[in-house]
Formats: sequence, structure tokens, C-alpha cells
Amino acid sequence: MEEILIVDSDHAIRSMLTYTLTTEHFSVLEARDGIEAFSRLSAGLNPDLIITGLNVHRNEGVSFIRKIRTTPDLRFTPILMLTDDHTQYRQLEWKEAGATGWITVPFTSDELLEMVKIVIFKKA
Repeated sequence: MEEILIVDSDHAIRSMLTYTLTTEHFSVLEARDGIEAFSRLSAGLNPDLIITGLNVHRNEGVSFIRKIRTTPDLRFTPILMLTDDHTQYRQLEWKEAGATGWITVPFTSDELLEMVKIVIFKKA
């Protein structure tokens, strides 16, 4: 079973993502912020995918991605950003930081699942 780590300070977003992904039989773990996420990752968690919000409390999204990319065991882990920013400048910034892709808010459950499956199964 593929494991996904969701990192977002918004409980409602984490809950919605968790519900949607678990109905498709993904194993989901949640973290409220970058510090909690890195605590779990440092303890040996090696998810198949990380989904993170742009403004992760106590660790801004782009910095969070850069930190993951400098961690040897995680540098190839796919990362999807959740964002409401549609500008090409920001998308280029995320790509240069190491984001695999992004999901623009608002999105449907089907859009989320399609993107997650593309990213996870492309990695395999």
C-alpha cells in the first residue's frame, strides 16, 4: 500500500485529503507543520509521496521542499504542492526548489486522485 504524508496547518484540508486518499486505499499520515513532518521523516518515515501546502506553519513550503531535497533518503520522494497561486513565476520557483508538481485549489477529489496516481506510479 502506497504511503502519503500530508503536511498542512489547516485541519479541514488535511481531513479532506485523508478521507479522499484513504477511500482509494492509500495509507495516509498527517503533519500539522514542517517541524512535525521532519520529526516523522527523521524517525524513518519514507513516504511514497508528500503533499504540502504552500504556507506550512513553522516551515514555508518552498523552504520545506528544499530541505527535503537535501535529505539523502528523501531527495527523490515526489512532492505535490497545494496552492491557489496560478502564476508561472511561482510555479517555476516551486519546480526549481524540487516540487514534482502542484494542485491548484479549488480541486475536485477526482483531480486530486488523478494527480496522485500519476505521480506515485510514474515514480515506480
